[in-house]
Amino acid sequence: MRLVVYNDGKVGLVKDGQVVDVSDIVGAGAEEWPPVAVTRLIGGFAKLRPRLDEALKTRKGTPLDAVKLGPPVPYPSKVIAAPANYRMHIQEMSTPQMREVVKQEV
Repeated sequence: MRLVVYNDGKVGLVKDGQVVDVSDIVGAGAEEWPPVAVTRLIGGFAKLRPRLDEALKTRKGTPLDAVKLGPPVPYPSKVIAAPANYRMHIQEMSTPQMREVVKQEV
């Protein structure tokens, strides 16, 4: 079971290539601001699990490729950035020219 935000704020579960809308179970609405329904789903997952499992069994899904996926957490409380996010970038940052740039910036 995977959680998704899709089609402008709906919350769904993905199973076997199908997205099952569980917005009503989570209490998500298109007018909700800020859109924190997926955060509410994660926080209350243990309590909501029986209803989510039932929805997966009884509701018809939409093919995953027919929906527009959104950010998994629309308004995160933290943003974590890695200055060296891939091997070649680490090598680029290790050049004498980059060391000089970093010294000047600091």
